[in-house]
Amino acid sequence: MSSSEAPSVSIVIATYNRPEWLRLSMNSVLAQDYPDLELLVLDDGSTEETAELLTDYGRTHPPERFRYSRHENMGQARTLNRGYEMARGDLLGYLPDDDLMVPGAVSRLVEAMKDPEVICAYGGWRVMEPQGEVIDTVRPMEYSPLEAYRQIDTVIAPGGLVRRDPLLATGGWDPGQYYMPDFLLWMKVGLAGPVVRVDAPVASWRRHEGGLSEQSGFGRVTEFLQLVEMGEDLLDLPADAHAVRAEAFRNACIQAAFFSGGSGPPPGARFGTIDLGKVGIRDRSKRD
Repeated sequence: MSSSEAPSVSIVIATYNRPEWLRLSMNSVLAQDYPDLELLVLDDGSTEETAELLTDYGRTHPPERFRYSRHENMGQARTLNRGYEMARGDLLGYLPDDDLMVPGAVSRLVEAMKDPEVICAYGGWRVMEPQGEVIDTVRPMEYSPLEAYRQIDTVIAPGGLVRRDPLLATGGWDPGQYYMPDFLLWMKVGLAGPVVRVDAPVASWRRHEGGLSEQSGFGRVTEFLQLVEMGEDLLDLPADAHAVRAEAFRNACIQAAFFSGGSGPPPGARFGTIDLGKVGIRDRSKRD
């Protein structure tokens, strides 16, 4: 892809009181080899330490490469939605403030989107312990809204890129959902046009006790069951699609039970969101 054809890219980070991990996340984006890339960081009401860090980065990086903004605390979903509106790129992506982008990820994803019909590209991810040791690599399945609904799984993880107009047309992250506020967003993206998988990890996910994916509570049960109903409405499933509804309900219950302190999934369960203990490479693309 020539420089005249290459789209601009914006990566949005929403941050709240994680200055040391934020520094690593920002560095992983700023070190990308893709030339027309901006990093936009939105501080969701953090303490002064984060403000000082962002001020320092603003002094040492040109504004076309790095920008930041601060506002009163309003949560991850609303912060990312504001970031998408503020971002300048033709292609938009996000990265949590405790995760990392893999070197060369942006170039690889942009190359996967050289067909103008493709509206989204995503890849796998590495699982890190808190100190950064990689303990697993996940290869996700090929995305389809129907399969994502059946699994009650976002499938598309941090690091993926989406064309601006289709992303904004989804309405963004749902502030009413706490545990998977991007679940319906990705379904809407998948319904809007082709989504391609890059067969390589593009981000590293840091597993730690403070992470949302490690939190439990009865609210997760309620939310997952809500997503079953909302996803069904979005897909406009026919009245006789009983098997699809049943599988989505089953998978929502299994995941919710695990995160709420249950005994976990049955042997052979296929859920990457809860199968975090296995060291090696998990290929979630091979599903029954």
